[in-house]
Amino acid sequence: MTISVLLADDHPLILRGVRELLAGEADIRIVGTESDPAAVVDAVARLEPDVLVQDLSMAGSTSGLKVIRGVNERRPDTRVVVLTMHATLATAYEALSQGAAGFVSKLEDMQQLIDAVRHAAANECFVGRPFTQEQVNEYAQQMGRRRVGSLGILTKRELEVLSMVAHGHTSTKIAEELRIGRRTVESHRASMQSKLGVRNQAEVVRFAFERGLLAPG
Repeated sequence: MTISVLLADDHPLILRGVRELLAGEADIRIVGTESDPAAVVDAVARLEPDVLVQDLSMAGSTSGLKVIRGVNERRPDTRVVVLTMHATLATAYEALSQGAAGFVSKLEDMQQLIDAVRHAAANECFVGRPFTQEQVNEYAQQMGRRRVGSLGILTKRELEVLSMVAHGHTSTKIAEELRIGRRTVESHRASMQSKLGVRNQAEVVRFAFERGLLAPG
């Protein structure tokens, strides 16, 4: 399977280097580049890439975290891999908690970016050196925050179930709306909750609210 990738970075040299790196892989196809953070979500909606490689700190009024949220809302099938100079546990936590499927430091071996793209396309989460997923979750616990559950690792169907559960729908109602079996809904729900680290509907609602998927009230 060929993985289609959109690159977003406002540094021309880095953008060119990342493009050359990924284009050298037989299973990766670059479908476009974007240097304006305000245009990234529209580009994703237009090009429908499997993976967006996103610089977290592009210059402009639109933040990298806002881009991640926008992509997950408008094009949930596109997984976001963050590539950043600012590799700290705090930034890794913020990116993953907003729905990124991968986090890679520009200061580390860039082979990690290739691995991150492939993991994201396979619906898996990837945290590159110098950190691990476990360290990010330990940071979250120390700061009194929720363990990271990334929207980027959910399937499209799991995202639909997440939204409907957060809005109070029962498994029976979800099955009717999606035209699938109740047991299938419960399977998607169990998988979604396991991936996000939530245990019940109340925690699903809180998670959805924190990620901007549920309006106040």
